[in-house]
Amino acid sequence: MNREQRRSVQKKTGLSADQIKTVEKVMQGTPLKAETIPEGAHVKLKTDRLFGMKDFASMQTKWRKFVQEHQDTVFTVEYDPKFGDTPSLVQFVEDPNEIKFLWHISDLEVVT
Repeated sequence: MNREQRRSVQKKTGLSADQIKTVEKVMQGTPLKAETIPEGAHVKLKTDRLFGMKDFASMQTKWRKFVQEHQDTVFTVEYDPKFGDTPSLVQFVEDPNEIKFLWHISDLEVVT
């Protein structure tokens, strides 16, 4: 993503440049065009994918702990209005953190 694209994302989402760079780093190798997950759908984390990330150990301790503690937890998808009606980044209703973690839909598995 070039500087112009990064600035466009900043204006649309309110994320800082550092936050965007972190998302880019995490998303390396992730397809840019993915299906959406409907708001209210029940999902689980794809822990094999997350644990297999080459920089998993360098991620925030709070985030790593969340992933490790919620390997089998079923979450309810919630949209953040700043990402529009068909976002590829979602959050969980059940996330207890004051500032909720954002999850790319490719890291989630829909459960029925």
